[in-house]
Amino acid sequence: MSQTIPASPSRTRRWFFRLLTAAIGLAALAFLVSRIDPDALGRALREADYRFFALSLLTAFASQFLPGYRWRVLLDYRAPYRTCWSATFVGNFLSVFTPFRMGDVARAGLLRRSDKVPLTEGLTTVLFGQLLDLSGMMIVGLLLVALAPLPDTLNRIAFVLALVVLGGLGMLYIVAHSEGVWEKRIEPILRRFLGVGPARRIVGLIRSGIDGLRILHRPAQFIYVIALTLFFWSLVCLAGWFLVRSLVPDAAPVFGVGLAFAAGIGMATPWLPGSLGTYELSVAFGMTALGLSEEMALAIVVMLRLRFVLVVVGTGILGMWAQGMSFNALRAAAEEGTAEENAVIEEAAI
Repeated sequence: MSQTIPASPSRTRRWFFRLLTAAIGLAALAFLVSRIDPDALGRALREADYRFFALSLLTAFASQFLPGYRWRVLLDYRAPYRTCWSATFVGNFLSVFTPFRMGDVARAGLLRRSDKVPLTEGLTTVLFGQLLDLSGMMIVGLLLVALAPLPDTLNRIAFVLALVVLGGLGMLYIVAHSEGVWEKRIEPILRRFLGVGPARRIVGLIRSGIDGLRILHRPAQFIYVIALTLFFWSLVCLAGWFLVRSLVPDAAPVFGVGLAFAAGIGMATPWLPGSLGTYELSVAFGMTALGLSEEMALAIVVMLRLRFVLVVVGTGILGMWAQGMSFNALRAAAEEGTAEENAVIEEAAI
């Protein structure tokens, strides 16, 4: 009985954080709904040029195959491309219905099932890929600053995010080059407090995670990954420009850059499944900051969310078909991965 008590406060804190962040997302969504003028929104959607929306949809769909290929490169080509893109699609699909990291855990879990890649190593490469996307988003933000004057609030947000991304990449670089430190210095300390068995398991998990950062030892391969990331964000900007042009025919390319940056910030704050609330609020704020009316910004929000659902559901079904999965198997993979992740966290916290 006494061994299970220490884990309880950790679970309580996690649930409190989940409820708090869910409240933030719901508050953002409620605020946006209160600003909608049904007549103006309906008029904008009726007058939209859906040929540009179709171009935006196709471009966004095509761009989704790049993160899967990049993941394969991060894994040092140890998994087939089909496995990488299909697991990525399934993880993104699951994230629409579940909060926080469950979709990412499902990706790593599917990779472990099919190619025997350890869960911690898979999660490390997923995290690394997300940091690369944040880096790409910051480059988009710098391009936006160069193309259009922005409010001081957006400039501050971009500066803070840049520091976070650079700090995260710096930490990963340090960790990737510290493999020997864990065995020589950290493991003896852990043995003293936790015992030989738990210390070996924790260090083994950390080493498995470090294996997912081996690309940081290969400059040419790392540059290739950066190039893939920039190409992906170029397609995101192009898809965003097409979407804005479906509602604003004379929109300049800067609106595509602004939409990509605002949507990226919204997706980086997953308070609710699919970043519901924060995603829409970020896009609406970004579009009005670029000079669009509030009514047109809200119409763009609706069109963007529609495209998001079509792309994620379409790629998710394609990924499940490629994986040979049913919805029950998808849920089981997510629950299995989450249970193992929680076990790792609680063991490390003992």
